[in-house]
Amino acid sequence: MDYQPSTMDFGRSTPHRGRRTISRFGSAGHRRARPNYSRASVFILVILCLGLGVALGQKKIFSLLDNLRGKPVIIQPVNTRSSAEPFPAIKTGLASNVALITPPEPNRAGPEPTRLIPVSPVPKAFPEAERRLKKIIAVGKGDSISSLSQRYYNLANITLMDLILECNPGITNAHVIKDRQKIKIPEITEASLIIPWTDDTWRIHLGTFSKPESARTYKDEPALKGKEIEIIPHQVSPEETWHRVVAGKFDTRDEALKTVQALKEKGMLPSLRKP
Repeated sequence: MDYQPSTMDFGRSTPHRGRRTISRFGSAGHRRARPNYSRASVFILVILCLGLGVALGQKKIFSLLDNLRGKPVIIQPVNTRSSAEPFPAIKTGLASNVALITPPEPNRAGPEPTRLIPVSPVPKAFPEAERRLKKIIAVGKGDSISSLSQRYYNLANITLMDLILECNPGITNAHVIKDRQKIKIPEITEASLIIPWTDDTWRIHLGTFSKPESARTYKDEPALKGKEIEIIPHQVSPEETWHRVVAGKFDTRDEALKTVQALKEKGMLPSLRKP
């Protein structure tokens, strides 16, 4: 005899043939089997997920490195300047793919470069230096300013000849002197090249040359950095003009004397060169 549920059993699930059940509310449905996962399966699944994440992360890192390969790496310090413009990049030899950006050096106060003053078209008055006489001689037959320079200085150049003419303003032609004429021969020393200037400063008579271009020799001289080099034309005959080259300003005589000594050691003063 088959079992027949009564009204008292309504609301309870009762086994039925064909695996059919009656729910609390009287609806029918199929029973689902619950999956049975072991701890080992869960552990393996977690390991697989971690491995997949690591593999994807490495792939992304390698892809980023491939993109950066061959591209310069910029190292930029903090810009503390008021300007918003970045510092210019300066490539260095640190590595083939590295560019180091360095800030420009600040402007440091220092001596100005040597300035070459253009030649004056009109001859200017040349202040006389304090000169001591070496000798007063009487010109002999066949003498000239050049031969006198060679005789008393063992050297003949335009600078020495000009110093002789400076002590003898009566000579109007450097190539013509009279027989038995009295000529003063100055003593050439380091101090004799220092000239007191009209503005209570000091100058150095660097040399006298036939062409003004010779003054460029002193333009890049470190001992004259920050000084002015002036070229003063000086007519020595109706057809010829020499060019005196002076450097300054020097605030004291001692400062000028030290510069003369430095230039002498380098052989840059024609009047003090050894024969």
